[in-house]
Amino acid sequence: MVAEAFFADFRAYPIAGPTLIFVSPGQVHRWNQKPRLTGPMMCFTQEFYDGKEPPPSSLLDHPFWFPFQTPPLLTIGEDRAAKFDSLWNEMEAEATPSKESEDIVRALLRLLFYKAARMYRSIFEEGGAQLSESEQSRIGRDFRLAVEKHFRTTTSVSDYAKYLHVTADHLGAVVRGHTGRTPGDIIRERLLLEAKRLLVH
Repeated sequence: MVAEAFFADFRAYPIAGPTLIFVSPGQVHRWNQKPRLTGPMMCFTQEFYDGKEPPPSSLLDHPFWFPFQTPPLLTIGEDRAAKFDSLWNEMEAEATPSKESEDIVRALLRLLFYKAARMYRSIFEEGGAQLSESEQSRIGRDFRLAVEKHFRTTTSVSDYAKYLHVTADHLGAVVRGHTGRTPGDIIRERLLLEAKRLLVH
């Protein structure tokens, strides 16, 4: 029998019991599940998460997005799973579209991430447990975070490459390898997102 596993960027991560799984933006992923995995799934945009909050977005501050030396999932156990289930149930209860329900779901989603981030740090960062990751993964994560922080003032790929202490060609190869897009594409997408937010708000 094939064990349950989550595949992210061509690496396999075994799933053992109740687990939170985090799929970073643009990440190539798939499931290998026998027997079938069950549980809630939340898909959302950065635009939804940010709401009316000004940039930089706090979304990517959580350690489980674009992880470098740790996995993109968190085994939480039965007791903690029950607590997270209550948050999921509250979100589902707000299924009827309204301004209030959207704000409530956003607040609950943020609460879930902050609770998960605290657990994630206590297990991996403070506990010292680490998984080997490539230098390319670190560069890819640092680039996405740098774009989020500086997209309003810096749109040059070469400037981001200097900020990350790599060549522009190397940065381009890393980003294309992980996302299938160029660094310029990532920058333009973030600018477009901000333009959409300004038009709405």
